[in-house]
Amino acid sequence: MPKVNLPDIPPGVAFDPLVSVRRGGIRAYLRTDCQLCGASGSILYEGLSDRLFDAPGVWSLRRCQGAKCGLVWLDPQPEPAEIYKLYAGYYTGSTPRSTRPSRRWIKTSILASCLGYKSDNHNIEQLIGRAFALIPSVRDMAEATVLYLRADWRGRVLDVGCGNGVLLKNLQKLGWQISGIDPDPAAVRVTNEQLGPVASVGGIDSPDVEGPFDVITMNHVIEHVPYPVETLRGCLRRLAPGGRIVLQSPNVESLGARIFGKSWIAWDPPRHLHLFSISTLRRAAEEAGFYVDKVRTASRDAHFVWTVSREIMRRGRAHDVLIQRYAGKLDTIASAGFQLAEAFSGPRSGEEVVLLAHRP
Repeated sequence: MPKVNLPDIPPGVAFDPLVSVRRGGIRAYLRTDCQLCGASGSILYEGLSDRLFDAPGVWSLRRCQGAKCGLVWLDPQPEPAEIYKLYAGYYTGSTPRSTRPSRRWIKTSILASCLGYKSDNHNIEQLIGRAFALIPSVRDMAEATVLYLRADWRGRVLDVGCGNGVLLKNLQKLGWQISGIDPDPAAVRVTNEQLGPVASVGGIDSPDVEGPFDVITMNHVIEHVPYPVETLRGCLRRLAPGGRIVLQSPNVESLGARIFGKSWIAWDPPRHLHLFSISTLRRAAEEAGFYVDKVRTASRDAHFVWTVSREIMRRGRAHDVLIQRYAGKLDTIASAGFQLAEAFSGPRSGEEVVLLAHRP
């Protein structure tokens, strides 16, 4: 098969022979082998289309057959220069909504008791936060608003894929020195309108990213990049010695993935190019040179995932109004119920994988 010269391929990234294909006008290439271990992948689901924002094309998902791997990836994969076409109508550039005072109070109390962010009512919040933190899903919702970053880590933070700046805004209020990077100019514009000139357009190796940083965050970003290990190596280069990275990404071993099958929202073809489990996200970080401190699953988004996946199963797609309505929704009873179901299914069954690692 003839080989195609693809743009923007990082140095050292090797490809098997490729055949250029088209998916609804999107140039793509066949990807049959695993980027992590090199083993071949078998078809997991095929005939998939975009169920959320109507990007063109019909796609498949493969799962690695290598021993102790199991990485899942999109096949064919859009050429790097074509990826922007998949995000027409995507919601990263929307202005974030404010949260209710009661929710902010719960969040502040948990951040005080669990992550060390003191306030004027610190002693009271410590007690209240400890009580709410007994509900794992509620604790995850609160701590995820700062992506699990502890107060005693405060310094320079770079949010890769900062979107509309929600995470950066939360961290700025808590005393962090913030910077962001995102490939979407509309999202960067929204962030800078709120927070000042803190974000720029580009990726981790953009010249506008001036390190070193104490912490780098990637919240639901690693699944969108064509070369995840190379992206993580770029993060490693931007960190100070001993600096930390925190990643969050959908979990392919979640209870939702097992129940909803090809209707699980987090497959999100064709935007999610690689999807991870606890073991594969750990392996990707270690391949990039990180020392992994902790990796686990969380169920913060269980209510959203289950609601929208059920809609996809019933109707074949989910309207973006429904997505906007449930994204970040704090439904304590529903989320606690899903958390409980996932707990009975095992510690690897949460909807998201959360990884904390550091540069040696």
